[in-house]
Amino acid sequence: QEKQANKTVVMLSDFYCNSATLVFWLKNLGVENCFDYIISSSDYDKEKATGKLYKFAIKKFDVNSKCATMYGDNCWSDIFMARMCGLKAKKIKVKR
Repeated sequence: QEKQANKTVVMLSDFYCNSATLVFWLKNLGVENCFDYIISSSDYDKEKATGKLYKFAIKKFDVNSKCATMYGDNCWSDIFMARMCGLKAKKIKVKR
């Protein structure tokens, strides 16, 4: 929905692999076009859980944090820390 609304969509990942690996997996799933940029914490040695990955992305993309929304399933890293960095954050439900 965000892409269809011409918004920039960035994947911020704390997964333990680099962004090239994430791109490879996304291509295999056929969803690589869902994201404009992919940032992995392992590429920059910054984590969402500390807020450093959010601060890095906000600066890198020169984002007005009030105009950005984080969608995630982790209450601490994705919701609380994103909000602590000034972003809007929405929790998504994940079927397990």
